[in-house]
Amino acid sequence: MKNSTTYLFPITLTAFLFIVLIPYSAVANDSISYADFVAKHSCINTSEGPMRYRDEGKGHVIVMVHGVASSGWMYRSLLNEYSQKGFRVIVPDMLGFGESDCPDGTIIYDPQHHANRLLELLNSLSITECNFVTQAEGSLWIAPILRDHPEMVDKTVLINPLLNAAGLTNKNQLSIGLLAKMGVFNMNWRAASYVKNYLGDNDGSDKLSEKEKKGYLAGIEANKFAGIIGHFEYLTSREFLTQFHYPSSENALLMIVGSASQSLNWENQYQNLNWPPASSKDTVDKIENGSELLIEDFPTLMAEKLLTFLGERQ
Repeated sequence: MKNSTTYLFPITLTAFLFIVLIPYSAVANDSISYADFVAKHSCINTSEGPMRYRDEGKGHVIVMVHGVASSGWMYRSLLNEYSQKGFRVIVPDMLGFGESDCPDGTIIYDPQHHANRLLELLNSLSITECNFVTQAEGSLWIAPILRDHPEMVDKTVLINPLLNAAGLTNKNQLSIGLLAKMGVFNMNWRAASYVKNYLGDNDGSDKLSEKEKKGYLAGIEANKFAGIIGHFEYLTSREFLTQFHYPSSENALLMIVGSASQSLNWENQYQNLNWPPASSKDTVDKIENGSELLIEDFPTLMAEKLLTFLGERQ
């Protein structure tokens, strides 16, 4: 009679691989669908229209704000990870993007109105203090809060931020706004092209599966263009081009930029800041070969950098 352990070991090993490694592999890839992600949305009826958001976890609050060519979907992995590490994570789809409503209009998509709706959201959730993490143009949308309500902000992370007009490098950023102001019809296809080119021009998109790209394209596939066009009209305004100055912050600020980003001119806009970060509370972290979509390019590295800066909580 053969020793039973001879047969037990391969069975046990197989069970281990099935229980541990196979689920890990699934999670490591695009295990969550866009439909599942948005199914957990909550909704607030803001003064300009319904805005969807995810609210997960308990603890110190992190509000993650996307940019023009994305939605809250881009923070899907950080939402799950940080909500299990002692944080309450709020991830909105800003009005005009993702699953939120997209009413017609221009001024409702300027930074002040975006900030006002974020304040409506935070007030509705009885949140009086939070950290902010922003992607690209999301930095503009929280600027009025940093300026007018600094007591509400603990720490801020700006990922590939747009801080002033010196950062504009993509001709489409201005052409879309100028043509819209001139009343050119059928601007939707230009806005859709911008989003698709944005994904194509940044290396992170090469790492995205078709399932993951669907989340980035969901807005334009649902014919939601007013938010994109309204934002670019704001970029052509005198207020932004000649008068806008990004507010300084008394609290800790981290900027993370990708050296290969094609959507902003980081060196120029950094030099045009009226408060060049020089103290220990202000840090600039440049990631070599990083594109605009750093969270997709380097998900593990970015998660670690953010967690180190924000302070892990258990």
